[in-house]
This record gives sequence, structure tokens and C-alpha cells, in this order.
Amino acid sequence: MQEIIISVIIPMYNAELFIEDCLKSLLIQGFLKYEVIIVNDGSTDHSVEICENLIGNDKRFKIITKEGGGVSSARNVGIRNCLGDYICFIDADDIVHKDYLATLYRVIKQNEADLVIAKYQEFNKKENINFHIVNLYNRVSAITKVEAQKKIYSSEYIRMCVLWNKIFRRTIFDNINFPEGRINEDEYVIHVLFDNCNKIMLLDETLYYYRIQEKSIMHSYTFERTLNLIQILENRAVFYEKYDDLQLLYLNNKRYCNCLFGFINMYKENVEVSRQEISSIEKKIISNYNDFLSNPYIDVVRKIMIYFFINHKKIYHYLYSILRLFRRIINEK
Repeated sequence: MQEIIISVIIPMYNAELFIEDCLKSLLIQGFLKYEVIIVNDGSTDHSVEICENLIGNDKRFKIITKEGGGVSSARNVGIRNCLGDYICFIDADDIVHKDYLATLYRVIKQNEADLVIAKYQEFNKKENINFHIVNLYNRVSAITKVEAQKKIYSSEYIRMCVLWNKIFRRTIFDNINFPEGRINEDEYVIHVLFDNCNKIMLLDETLYYYRIQEKSIMHSYTFERTLNLIQILENRAVFYEKYDDLQLLYLNNKRYCNCLFGFINMYKENVEVSRQEISSIEKKIISNYNDFLSNPYIDVVRKIMIYFFINHKKIYHYLYSILRLFRRIINEK
């Protein structure tokens, strides 16, 4: 049997419209020492049949079928069954560059790194993808685990938080399980994965192509997703204390503040949320009041709104209505 260096894990659920594109992009990889583990998470469409017809007798590809349990459950199964020294995750509706595996492997080996993070491009139609020629002298830069954590709170938020544009050393996942039954599953573990790395490389090369869909969780802001983010940020606040880095704590605290008020504002805009959940969020805002006001990364307008929310709720709701109207006018121009 051919040596396996990279394990590619693909969680799949009812992906009959896109799984063929995904697998074809893997079948043409120049790097050959890899396996693909397709974890069929209880699909009820023709996804499995399409996979079987496409991969034929190619022993690098295997399909594991399990009862539906969600993306986290499928990833956990994939990790437990992989053989490679390195792991990549790919979503079943996405596409990778033909040099995806070769480039990531070259960078992680040459730099003796634990993690390499590539750039990505969003698309809705395959013909819109720019399949460029990969630069053999890729621009790469090393960052520390703390710098990686801070980038979670920057304009590179998606690039840093997702799993699908990265190659990991297999041992990074020792004693780590994705939380099952949750959304935002990547964000529950990404800060721990960064912490497990001794060396992280950023690769200035677009190698992953993320398909935009109307029902994409990554681009939606439901109250359930916001509640999950609140819990994630609370977990990180405790986790980050080990770094003794005040800026990182401030950045996490700022996003925490935004999520709490995002939840409050969704409730005001008639999203179905229980009064008990609102009361719980209000208590969190009150208990973090001083931290929010002393955070130099939270702007003055937000601090004024926080003050009125705590001390004069009617004024807060009035100001929020004015700000919302103002933003709507600006967006229409």
C-alpha cells in the first residue's frame, strides 16, 4: 500500500449537488501520498452513490457511513480513522486548487511547522473561480500562538477560525474532540489548536475555494449562533489568562460585548427568544459593565449605549432606534 502522509477528512450530508466537484478537485492533486476519508453523516440523497461512482477502485478514498450526528461528530470519526501524519479538512461543497496538498505539505515540512494557514476565495459558481498558477516561492510568515489568537479578532477572522484552509500536524489533535450538537464547532476548538502549536505559518496563496450558499451558517447571525459565540468567548476569556496578554483579553472582551448586545438587539427586532434568555444576557452585561467601560478597544458610542442600557433602558432603546434608522439610510445611498 502506498505511504499515506496527509489525511483529508470530508464530512458529508446530502451533498449530491456539489460532492462531485469537491472530489474531482482532489483526484487531480499533484501530491499523491494522501487518503480521503469521506464521513457520510446519514445522507438521504444520492451523495454516497455519486462518491462510489467517481472514486471507483481508488484505494486512497474510503467512505465511512454513520448515523447523522452533525459536522463535529463526522470530524471526530474522521480523526479516529485517519492514518496520515498531517490532517486537512474540506467541506463537501467546496473545491481546492490542484496544488493544494503539495503546497501545504511543502510549506509545513520546509518550516518544520505544526500548522499552515492558506488564503481562500468565496464563490457561488464554479466558473467564477480564478485557478491561478501557484508561486513556487510562496510568501510565508511565521507567527506566534498569541499572534494567531489575536488574528481571530481581526479582519482575518474567517481565515483564522475555520478548519478548511489549513494543514495540521496530526498530533495537534491529541486529546481534542469537536463538541457534538453545536454550531460554530470550529470556534470551540480553534484557540486550543493554536495553543498546541509550536510554530504557525501564514501562506500568502489562495488555495481553497469556499462555496457561498444561502443557508450557510458562517454567514448567518441567528440567536442560536450568537448564544454559542457567547459561550465560546466566555471559555476563551478563562483560557487566555495563561498568556498574560492584556490586549488579547481586551479583544476577546470587545467581541463578547458585541455578541451580548447583538442578542439583545435581535430580541428587540422580534426574533423569538425567551424572556429567561434575555434576562440571562442582561445579567452578563451588568456583571461585565466596568470591564466594558474600561476596555480601550470598545468605542465611545458603544460605551454610551452600554451606560444607558444599564441606567436608562428607555433612552437606550430610543437611541438604538435612531442609530438603526441612520444605518439604514446610509446603506440605501
